Amino acid sequence: MIFLSTVICLLSSAMLCAAETPVNKPVDSGTISSSNASYDGNALILKGQVLLDHGLGKMQAEEAVLQKQEVGKDFPFSLIHLEKDVSLKLHQSGELKCEKADLDFGTLKGFLTSSHRVTYSDTLKRKKGKSPSFQLVSQAIDLQFLKNADQPKVSYDVQEVLARDNVELTYADGYTLFTDAILYKKGLLNPASNEFQSHLSSQGKQKCKLVHHADTIEADTFSLDILHTRLVMTNPQGILPSLSKGEVRFTAESLLWNHEQNTLILKGNPTVHEPNLGTLVSDQEVYLFQKDKNLVGFKSLGKTTLTYLNNHQLVSHGTLNFDRERKLGTVESPLVNGVVSEELQLSYKEGEMSVLADKAHIEYTEENGSFQPISVSLKGHVKISSAGDKPNRYGLADRLTYSPTTRTFILGADPGKKVIFVNDEENLRISAQEVHITQDPTTKKQTIKGLGNVQLALSVEEQASLNKYFGKYAPPAP
Repeated sequence: MIFLSTVICLLSSAMLCAAETPVNKPVDSGTISSSNASYDGNALILKGQVLLDHGLGKMQAEEAVLQKQEVGKDFPFSLIHLEKDVSLKLHQSGELKCEKADLDFGTLKGFLTSSHRVTYSDTLKRKKGKSPSFQLVSQAIDLQFLKNADQPKVSYDVQEVLARDNVELTYADGYTLFTDAILYKKGLLNPASNEFQSHLSSQGKQKCKLVHHADTIEADTFSLDILHTRLVMTNPQGILPSLSKGEVRFTAESLLWNHEQNTLILKGNPTVHEPNLGTLVSDQEVYLFQKDKNLVGFKSLGKTTLTYLNNHQLVSHGTLNFDRERKLGTVESPLVNGVVSEELQLSYKEGEMSVLADKAHIEYTEENGSFQPISVSLKGHVKISSAGDKPNRYGLADRLTYSPTTRTFILGADPGKKVIFVNDEENLRISAQEVHITQDPTTKKQTIKGLGNVQLALSVEEQASLNKYFGKYAPPAP
């Protein structure tokens, strides 16, 4: 091979103006090599195993055209055109592969195309843990450079990568996002911030779709913090067969999926249908917790309605939790000045009865993958009433235990207090330490039994307590 002292000498030499010559020669910012080279008076034309060691990185191709000579520059060509089996290994990190690449170092822009697919792959370094990788595949990619002129040798950093037309973004363990355009910001402002950093985001007009095995989520837009593997989507609608035996379906105004913590956070009127438990609707947030690609529980904030498969209904205004592994649910009502106001109490409804309380502890049984409540324990200012605008059965207690299997309510009172219960159909008033109510599932007829200092008449104070909560339909004491 023939060597040239500098590219400037090459351009001024008449020997290469009409002849093809092998080139393998260093320049100030790297090397140029190829099997054949020629100069047409305007451009340096390279063919066969072209290698350019440039301030942007290492470039390989079968053909290259270098134009717009600038005397005195580290690399005296501001335009580089590459063709056939093009590969760009950036000096920062990342690699691009395509059929054609046009790099303009005057405007600091690059354009990559292919009749098949253009790929960009990258790995982000982390101080701790595994360094995350991802790949962009599309019909075309646009690059935006940043010139570093204050260094001994001029270098170029890729600031932005815009993938266009039928884009696929693959990351983590087989997660793939599909849309029509994705922007990757390689350099972020304040990269040390703990706040969400949008490295990759959808830019097109089409909706985006996330696919992971059988799971599918469609949304209007997405943003991905690839360093911490956190995905944000707007107006998502999802089907997640991997989370349950059946299909977990959900909708919300936004989603945050923290892949490392195995948590999905749904915000903005989320609705979740869990095929083995029921339907969850919240006006604030729902957290879905994963373990080994299974849904192991959820937490809901705000006003939440959980409608079970057996049509029982639980309404919470605070925090509602479900632990699938322990088969346990809990509800905590919000406190205002240390107390739970009546309008913020939880509500549990089944058939003919409705209960208000401050807290709930619910145990479940699982049969054939489906969950059903088997014990419902409610505490704090318990109010029980029959269904309808004018209930004919109602009462007050400090705690209540309900067995859906036997349809038995056990109302209890704290020491020094009593349970109060009224059944207008039977003209019954009872106060006792405990009141047991068993309901016939067919006739709806109740059997009521009092335990511990039973009184079949109410005191003035007890009647006043009833009037306070049920005054509009509680008849006065006889």
